[in-house]
Amino acid sequence: MATQRNAIERPRVAFQTLGCKLNQYETDAIATAARARGFEIVEFAPGADAYVVNSCTVTAKADRKSRNTLGRGSCRTRNDRPDPARCF
Repeated sequence: MATQRNAIERPRVAFQTLGCKLNQYETDAIATAARARGFEIVEFAPGADAYVVNSCTVTAKADRKSRNTLGRGSCRTRNDRPDPARCF
């Protein structure tokens, strides 16, 4: 049985980082800003209110990994859509 969230609970955001150390630094900065604005940081799994994928498209392999992560339905419910943050 699905549980309803209490109206006073903080919105939940999940992050996935692909790429270099700069991407990790950027993800950490975005997460810190989100936490300061009242978001709860959760694992990249079903149940988050928002998903941020900080990806890399510098190489073909990194680009493929990014597309696969963005398209992967296993981390999302039907109505969830990840928001990509990427370097070009």
